[in-house]
Amino acid sequence: MELKQMLYYTVIVEEGTFQAAARKLNMTQPPLSAQIRQLEEEIGAPLLIRGPRHVRMTDTGDFFYRRAKNMLQLADVTEKELKDRRMGKSGTIRLGVISSASEHLLRRYVSPFSALYPDVHFELTEANTYELLARLDSDLLDLALVRTPFTREPSYEIRALDAESLCAVSIQTGLSDCGHAVSDTSCRDPRAGRGSSRADPDDISLEALRPLPLIIYRRWKQLLDTRFAETGDIPHYYCIADDARTCISWAKAGLGYAIVPLSATYTLDSVSELSSPPAPDHADHLPDPASALWVRRTIRPAISSTICAVTRKTAYQSSALELFLNTAKSVSSTADQAE
Repeated sequence: MELKQMLYYTVIVEEGTFQAAARKLNMTQPPLSAQIRQLEEEIGAPLLIRGPRHVRMTDTGDFFYRRAKNMLQLADVTEKELKDRRMGKSGTIRLGVISSASEHLLRRYVSPFSALYPDVHFELTEANTYELLARLDSDLLDLALVRTPFTREPSYEIRALDAESLCAVSIQTGLSDCGHAVSDTSCRDPRAGRGSSRADPDDISLEALRPLPLIIYRRWKQLLDTRFAETGDIPHYYCIADDARTCISWAKAGLGYAIVPLSATYTLDSVSELSSPPAPDHADHLPDPASALWVRRTIRPAISSTICAVTRKTAYQSSALELFLNTAKSVSSTADQAE
């Protein structure tokens, strides 16, 4: 009994026919059929019931399929471990990072790790939390840096890294003529002069946010609904989007308050990021980029989100990945002690 025979058999079961399996294995059907007949003779029992359109497993075949999958997986892991030992502190990590905070996470975790282990390389995927977890489930990623809330599957190994508050983001000069009064002079930092990119963060209550045009990320809606219901308020959701970056873009256009995690705002350091000068017929409906001021206000009572490092419990973890996880844990612990 050979590993290649186990591979052939599992592919036939998964593809449903000898013909489809032969195509996937890049071989012709006769030698594939011969290998399975030889395997059945060695086992001493039929593994497959051959039908006119597809094959199905016998009871013995079902038992053998499950054992074969385990043995093939063990062989694959062993091969990777041996290669990893030869390579030492090098290799490639397939890393997924939430797009709303990719720059922050890359600076916070990848940069210090790269300084320590320059021979470890990355294949980077930027997407939202659910897309990254789906890729992790499909073994297309080794590690996903994602943000709560998400469904905590039993197959996940979850390491909490950073907890952060949701905040409300707007511009200093709002839309005075289009019905969305988002001017926020109450929290302007007196130390910030003309041309500053934003005021220092301060607090804003859910009660104060309720009547304002809110621009929210869709996955936060249920949580926000619950929090507003606790205060007896019905919020004004002006826009519900599918990406935190979109929420910020709408806030940059002066359309309301974007409700986003604090780290999603870390790239908003330049007034030049505001919208380009508007067309003449919209000149009265957009803020002046030269005088607009970014405002971030932490929501009270606090609504928090945690950035987590997620791996699959059954997946192989290379030494490079273990080094990265240990470095991330160290960076996170150092930041907690500093606070």
